[in-house]
Parts: sequence; C-alpha cells; structure tokens
Amino acid sequence: MDSVFLSLARDDAKDLFASRDEESLVRFVSSIYEQKHGSADVLKTAMDWQGLKAALAALDDDGILGFITDDSRPLLQTEAGLVYVVRPDLVGHIAIKLNSLGDDSVTDANMASLVKELTDFYQRASENRMCTVFTTGVID
Repeated sequence: MDSVFLSLARDDAKDLFASRDEESLVRFVSSIYEQKHGSADVLKTAMDWQGLKAALAALDDDGILGFITDDSRPLLQTEAGLVYVVRPDLVGHIAIKLNSLGDDSVTDANMASLVKELTDFYQRASENRMCTVFTTGVID
C-alpha cells in the first residue's frame, strides 16, 4: 500500500482538523491530494508504511524520525487506512534530522533516494511553516 505525504498551509490544516468523522477526513485528504498532486506539497512512495517505519527507525538514534510515520498525532487509525499529522514545529526538527544523515548512513540505493525525497519535502514544509500529513490506505 502506498505511503503519501502532504504538506498543508495553515488554512488547509484548519480544514483538516474540522473534518471530524472518518468519511469527511478521507474525502478532505483525497481532495487535497488531487489538488496538489504533482506539486512539491505531495510525496508518494510505493513503500508500505511498516517498511518505511522500519527503515527510518534504523537511521534514527533519537526518535525524531518516528514522527514521519506514526509517532505524530493520529487523526485516523483503521485497518483500512491511517492519517497522521505533524505540527509545523516538529516538521523543522524532522528536516534537521534528515539533513544530518550522511551519504554513508544509507547504503541501499532505493532508501537513499527516498531519504533524499523526504529531506527535500520536509525542508520545504519547514521553510514554509507547514504541517505535514502522512497517510496510507486512504488515497488510491
């Protein structure tokens, strides 16, 4: 199942939090994905979230990378899908941690490419003071 990352400006984040039930949350996240697909505010990877979580944990000595997948605020946790949101202040810490990973930290070429994409994504979100959303099982 694909993992999708979205970065949201303040107004979009307000709308995200206003989506109180599962149906409206899924509809909102899918809509934002469709609007932003192809932009720097979207990162989609074919790596499933369990594999992503394990790979990031192997690189993480202080726990901050756990916020990328599931140590952040859960908005939806079902067997079918997950939606987690990371506050803008934590996005900056994640960007710093990803930037600190040296080339020798990641030996697998696919994972190195993903770390580069995540670094760029989180750096941009941090610079724009955006929150990020991690989701899986929600967007087709």
